[in-house]
Formats: sequence, structure tokens, C-alpha cells
Amino acid sequence: MATRIGAAITEVPGSYAVFMTQPRAVAEVIDRAARTAGGAAR
Repeated sequence: MATRIGAAITEVPGSYAVFMTQPRAVAEVIDRAARTAGGAAR
């Protein structure tokens, strides 16, 4: 479904609780999304 809408997909090795085991990777994805979302609304 994410591919169908053109969403960016980030794969990170880890368990179902990736936010606990890979916090830096999750933070980078959130940061990237926040930075690009500001430009998409214009």
C-alpha cells in the first residue's frame, strides 16, 4: 500500500519494536519526513 501512494519506505533490521531497538534510525526517518513535509504543502 505504501508503494502505491508513493511513500518513502525505510527498512531497518530489528524486531517488531524497532523504535526501541533502533532509535537513531527511527529518529532519522521522522526528521526526514518533517523536513520534506514542510515543502510538500506549498
